Amino acid sequence: MTFLIWSIEHGGWWRPGGYGYTLNVAEAGRYAFPETLTILARANFVKVNECAIPLEAVGRSPLPDRLIAVLRQEVRNGAGHDCEEWMEDGRCQLCDRENEG
Repeated sequence: MTFLIWSIEHGGWWRPGGYGYTLNVAEAGRYAFPETLTILARANFVKVNECAIPLEAVGRSPLPDRLIAVLRQEVRNGAGHDCEEWMEDGRCQLCDRENEG
């Protein structure tokens, strides 16, 4: 079974190899069960920061779209976030700020 990993802490899907986060399911990393267990054991050692979602469940659920909408609204309401973690094509996926570098 293949899993995607949702970061509760960062509010996004892990990218392949664990390099950053994305709101786009198509860009999320796909992880085999053994690797998923290792990631969750490390990430959730002190508190639950990450969770695994079976890939087959993501395709049937509108939940990611609702999560994205909530995250964007939270940012509009003043919630902080790290734009560098959310950069895609030179633009932050949460606040639309352009990459200055």
